[in-house]
Amino acid sequence: MTADLRVVAALALLTGLLLTAHVLIVAGLFARRPLWPALVALSVPPMAPILAYRVGLHARASIWVGAALAYVAIRLSFWA
Repeated sequence: MTADLRVVAALALLTGLLLTAHVLIVAGLFARRPLWPALVALSVPPMAPILAYRVGLHARASIWVGAALAYVAIRLSFWA
């Protein structure tokens, strides 16, 4: 397996993990009252982990942040 293929596979997996974590955060926020945090997290994705952490969804917020940081790190390391 070439290095480029590994990078593409890692980015695809991290994208899937990030999207899954985001959907789980929005679903968790919709299950609570008031509903405005869920609507904000849905329309402004970077707010999702902040709002999730505030209402007690610590694991989901940590997974979201970890996946986002790993994605950015891989993209920056193979940018040049």
